[in-house]
Amino acid sequence: MSVARRGTLAALTAVIVLAGCGVGDAAPASPVTRASVPSSWTQSGPGDHVITADWAGEQRSFRLHVPPGKQRGVPAPLVVALHGYQGDAAGFAAATGFDELADEHGFLVLYPEALSGSWNALYCCGDTDDVGFIRALVERLARDGAGDPARTYVTGFSQGAELAYRLAVELPGVFAAIAPVAAGFNTSGVAQPPTFRPDRPVSVMTYYGTLDPYAGQVEEGLKVWGDRVGCPAVRPGAAAVRCVDGSDVASYAVDGLGHQWPTAGDQPPASARIWDFFAAHPRPS
Repeated sequence: MSVARRGTLAALTAVIVLAGCGVGDAAPASPVTRASVPSSWTQSGPGDHVITADWAGEQRSFRLHVPPGKQRGVPAPLVVALHGYQGDAAGFAAATGFDELADEHGFLVLYPEALSGSWNALYCCGDTDDVGFIRALVERLARDGAGDPARTYVTGFSQGAELAYRLAVELPGVFAAIAPVAAGFNTSGVAQPPTFRPDRPVSVMTYYGTLDPYAGQVEEGLKVWGDRVGCPAVRPGAAAVRCVDGSDVASYAVDGLGHQWPTAGDQPPASARIWDFFAAHPRPS
């Protein structure tokens, strides 16, 4: 499915002035802050910031977690985390524990919100330009010296995982690695040719449960992805394999897990392993 509309970065910039409000100034942790159009985002420093902005004629929201000690103008790794169908940013942050990992390792976490709880992902749903919206957020953070373009990553659950695959293909050079959880590279039902693949290396780590009804989709999607980027067969639980294009691909299946995000009680813990994979795969220079 092609992107239906392309919002402008300028429209987003007009209402989200990240540089002017000093994102990342070292300060005591702040509570969740909210700003609505046309107000500026005036809070700064570590903590959780929830922003609402007018973008491409629609009200869009996102949550940004800034770790303690983040200094303005010093780029940090950025993880974009995409909730599942009918989920939300706050719930996804709580389920994944990425905020705690970010505080430990010093990276930013961006949680975009889907309109009406649904992303315009690989095969579903609607014509909202989620790709353009996320690109605008990532580029704004990079331009303001907050996010590091060479260490920008995306993970997602279920429908959010499918959008992660789409972002990897349609935004070449933006994401160094992706980590789709509980969804595959699903190209069924859409007219996407074999050339629908990233034209630059994007490393991939997948996670899914053996009892997930979509486990077969994850495995088949990974095979399709591998075929398109020139990668040997990937066995769940095996070490990452190197693809012809220079990317790495790894896959993990959690015994007894259904359609849910693997928690700390599951082995290996997904969120921590995903961050380790991201940290080991910056964008090639």
